[in-house]
Amino acid sequence: MFENQNEKTYKAYIEGIDDYIEYLEKMNKVNPEAARKEAMESLIRSGVLNSDGKPKKQICD
Repeated sequence: MFENQNEKTYKAYIEGIDDYIEYLEKMNKVNPEAARKEAMESLIRSGVLNSDGKPKKQICD
């Protein structure tokens, strides 16, 4: 049961990421600066980048 639920959760997560990337790509064609800003904010919120917009040390090492 857990394996099947984990699989569904994983699949939904990947599909959500794919949808978000598609959204940003469309936004980039219309307003590149807004798309870049939104992507940067998302990466900061998710912990990939620090508040200065640079990759966190744990990501680069």
